[in-house]
Amino acid sequence: MLHTDVKRSDNLRTPDWYKSATRWTQLTLVDDDPIRFDPDFWIDIFKRTHSNATCLSAGGYMAFYPSKIEHHYVSKFLGDTDPFGRLVEGARSLGMHVMARVDPHAIHQDAADVHPEWVMVDSGGNKMRHWAFPDVWVTCAYSDYNFKFMPQILREITANYDIDAIFANRWQGHGICYCESCKTNFKAASGHDIPLKASVEDPSWMAWNEWRRQLLTRLVVEWDGVMKAIKPHTSFIPNMGGVSLMDFDTEIIEKYCPFLCVDDQGRRGAEPVWMAGRNGKRMRATFPDRPAVLITSIGPEEVYRWKDSVTLAPEIEAWTNSGTTQGMLPWFTKFNGVVSDQRWVQPIIDTFTLHEQLEPLSSATTPHAEIAILDPTTTLRHQDMWTRKEAEAHELGFYHALVEARVPFELVSDANMTAERLDRFKVLVLCNSTCLSDEQAELLKAYVARGGSLVAAYETGTRNADNSRRETPSSPTSSATR
Repeated sequence: MLHTDVKRSDNLRTPDWYKSATRWTQLTLVDDDPIRFDPDFWIDIFKRTHSNATCLSAGGYMAFYPSKIEHHYVSKFLGDTDPFGRLVEGARSLGMHVMARVDPHAIHQDAADVHPEWVMVDSGGNKMRHWAFPDVWVTCAYSDYNFKFMPQILREITANYDIDAIFANRWQGHGICYCESCKTNFKAASGHDIPLKASVEDPSWMAWNEWRRQLLTRLVVEWDGVMKAIKPHTSFIPNMGGVSLMDFDTEIIEKYCPFLCVDDQGRRGAEPVWMAGRNGKRMRATFPDRPAVLITSIGPEEVYRWKDSVTLAPEIEAWTNSGTTQGMLPWFTKFNGVVSDQRWVQPIIDTFTLHEQLEPLSSATTPHAEIAILDPTTTLRHQDMWTRKEAEAHELGFYHALVEARVPFELVSDANMTAERLDRFKVLVLCNSTCLSDEQAELLKAYVARGGSLVAAYETGTRNADNSRRETPSSPTSSATR
């Protein structure tokens, strides 16, 4: 039987609130939405899609509530309204969970004039204008903007609104920054100058990658602490892509992130639709007991696009259902509160309704397979956001071959390998696990000794965990098919 209203949760405003947040609506507002959009339309969408959680634009780059913080840009159309507050009240009236969205990746001119040190600098020494809106500036994610200014915004939102969490978009930076602060702090921490490009052969790049990882980890911890000091049940939830797990130690994620948000909004170019489900396999392999959400856009994910465009219904449904089939929770995102094209509404209702119907069964189902692919976190964490896809090419090839052969398989993360996890499978495929620690190699050897089989390809095991060349190759693949 379908529900005609959103079910009330028994976990509202408790530390376990996220366990009943299983269908998400995200609304990302734009500057003139306060005078143009209809909040009642969106509250009705919450009900029609059977959403039990929502993520709503609050602040950062632009505030959609009457912020009192100096240099926090407020929508010039806000007037005496509070769109964020109105939507929070509407969602709570339906018994929904609420997460505020902040976006710290850009600032306006007034803030840049007073705090030029907040602006990211490119390798040529130029302050970076925004690629899509040149009137604003891209922020340095490793500067006081994130570590001193943004905590003020998190405090204001947490204290003044009935929320369960704050979600940050574009909070991790946009590659290497060459501002004076980064150059000075990185030099002091590592002894290196900032590298000009990403290269796993460059010691300065390897040091930068680790320095950045430590800063972002610290940011997650500090932002979470800011919120919990005000409302103990709340959490900071960082936005992540499918490979963003490599930016953190798994222990930090397990301690501070009660659930995971994977921002992989749709197919690009000729990507296969199973890429959505692969996110689910990867999350399950790394954090088997942690809920993971797949953020899906109702518009196409191409270089040339209008953000308010609408993807065909079968594409929306295929991408979302591919993710939920592999255990992810559905989340759709809409940019712009004004809806000029409603063709996306029914496909979202259909996919969310299907999830609601199958949720009792799927949540009690455990995947089983005899074959697993090793997810090479140790190797991929040395890459940057632009080179990881190429570094994963071998895994994608094996993955596609198994999908086409209709062979059931899972992923195993090398970040949390144990004998027990390996022994679930008869065959483990190491597509190109270039970097392996001695401990990981020993686990694989012991797996083979117990009767497991390895298929190892290309440069597997030729480097140590720190990417240094292994002089005498360890032999986790001594019993392997190569």
